[in-house]
Amino acid sequence: MDDDEADDGHVIFSLLVNSEERLDALAGFPGRARAAAPVDDHLYEVYETSFDDADWASRAERLDSCIHEAVDALVGTGVSLDALGADDVLVRAFFTFPRGAETLSAEAVQRLASCHATIWIDFHG
Repeated sequence: MDDDEADDGHVIFSLLVNSEERLDALAGFPGRARAAAPVDDHLYEVYETSFDDADWASRAERLDSCIHEAVDALVGTGVSLDALGADDVLVRAFFTFPRGAETLSAEAVQRLASCHATIWIDFHG
């Protein structure tokens, strides 16, 4: 299998918030609130998308746009950045990329950092 066959261009991106306490500003997002065990936390699925694009430049541009949409959706709720930075809150940006190199713009990374998001990256292929 050559590199062109391995790089199918499939990308998955999601932005999730976990919190020990309920965050009312995020209540409109799908997720779970206090599952069966009392130690379970609140999970808010702020944004999730997947797409296929074999062209790396087009894929990078589309991914950049998705990241900005996700952060806009999160901050658009009015949730305080202090709340997102609390010790008991985890903001996570999950990425799954095809094998090879991917590009995240500095501006997109800064936007994720501005809402205290950690970045998790996985590769497939």
